[in-house]
Amino acid sequence: MSILFSNRRKQEEMHRTPPPNDAQPQPAALLPYAAAAILMYTAALWLGYTYIPAWYALPAAAFPLCIALILHNVTSLGTWRYTLSVLMNAAATGLAASAYFRALALPLLLEPLAYGVGMMLLLLIVAYLLAGRFDTPKQQGIISTISLILFLGALITLIVLWCTHPREDILYALLTFDLIFFGFYYLAFFIVATDEENDFRRLISFWSFSLALSVAAIAGIALLIAGGGDGCDCDCDGCDCLDGCDCLPSGKKKKK
Repeated sequence: MSILFSNRRKQEEMHRTPPPNDAQPQPAALLPYAAAAILMYTAALWLGYTYIPAWYALPAAAFPLCIALILHNVTSLGTWRYTLSVLMNAAATGLAASAYFRALALPLLLEPLAYGVGMMLLLLIVAYLLAGRFDTPKQQGIISTISLILFLGALITLIVLWCTHPREDILYALLTFDLIFFGFYYLAFFIVATDEENDFRRLISFWSFSLALSVAAIAGIALLIAGGGDGCDCDCDGCDCLDGCDCLPSGKKKKK
């Protein structure tokens, strides 16, 4: 009887407890998923800056966003629809961010783009390693608190550097957009590490719409702020705003 009872108990435990290999597969599966989104975002950022004039990349971002919305709901594609939706939203995010640099004719070179990609991919590995230690409530509290402090500190620092440096020094503006984009996937690592019921692909696909809209809003606000001070305001008559406020009477250029 004891042997039969023991065997039955083992069978019940096997049904209740998932196999060790399937205990927490989501953070490992999310790593290439997030890396692909980062590369798509960066590619769209460069393409939007290179090929879409003025600020038109901002409304153009609505096109991949609408495609993502359709793909997210096409059930015939299976789980692939979530992957494609995330990539389209990453493209929309990159296009929205590119509008800031192109509209202001800022020099967005490949070197700062490479810095941004390197930063995000490196932090992605750190997020993956930390998600593997997100087990007990104590560890969750410590990692969450430290992560929030570091993220807000880095974001505030970049925004201050963005505002205090010349506009042509685009590294800080670019890293600000990159950090916001990465912060979304950093948070996703810890959410999927504790959520074993829902498919992480569906969750990331759903949330990526908010990421694209948030970056588009930030880029639009930054353009409005930056464009507000571009008007010609000279202290002399005969000012030619198209020629850098060339004041004819004195022969000198004055700008405010």
